[in-house]
Amino acid sequence: MGSHTCVELLRNGYEVVVVDDHSNSSPGALDEVQKLAVDHLVPVPQCTSAAAAGYRGLGFGGCCLSKDIRAFIVRASELGVGQALGFLKEVDEINVRRRERVVEMARQLVGGSFLGRNVAVLGAAFKPDSDDVRDSPALSVATAIQQRGGRVRVHDPEALDNARASHPGLDYAREVSKACERADIVLHLTDWKQYRELDPAALAETVSHARILDGRNVLPTDSWRAAGWTVRGLGRAGCLNCSTALSGGGTEDADLRA
Repeated sequence: MGSHTCVELLRNGYEVVVVDDHSNSSPGALDEVQKLAVDHLVPVPQCTSAAAAGYRGLGFGGCCLSKDIRAFIVRASELGVGQALGFLKEVDEINVRRRERVVEMARQLVGGSFLGRNVAVLGAAFKPDSDDVRDSPALSVATAIQQRGGRVRVHDPEALDNARASHPGLDYAREVSKACERADIVLHLTDWKQYRELDPAALAETVSHARILDGRNVLPTDSWRAAGWTVRGLGRAGCLNCSTALSGGGTEDADLRA
């Protein structure tokens, strides 16, 4: 940034800092563009070719990135250059809003209230291939839904013990089918390979209503729709009038993944 103060900030804040054009601003910016695009039925790929850089979705978790962003913001303020790095604060806030967005989308899909609704949450770890649940977006969403009256049951291939220790108020299941039993909606919130490979037709036999919200935008939506599921996800238009989802039929919501 052409500032001796900024050089000091980077040197004292981290021994090594690697930043490219998309490192911090891109995920947040694309999520905000995506939300606007979906709300107005504009395909995300037409909004920005940069969307191809990765799947839009629920956001990041874990103890490191969020903590480091906040520490970096504090250090920048201490050195008098906080305004120059204000976009980092927005990245952090947008990340939190993605979780709130998923909760709201799920609420709409089940008819406007979680009271008396069974909600299956697929994922507890903050990322796949890990048992780490610190600042887990999936558990944050699950807790928020439970606080709004939903009956939540969580599955994860590896992280159930840690999830149960950190969030003892939630219900857990060792099998996906058990987590989804009589579910009014299924939320796919951690991108485990096992979830991508689920048989949607078989899973439809266990739920009360075949609705799934793909918070990671990686599921094969054509297969799920063909099995009778209503599919909704961050970055996809359609199903905006969620009363159609209550009939149990699959909506023709366009898959807008890049």
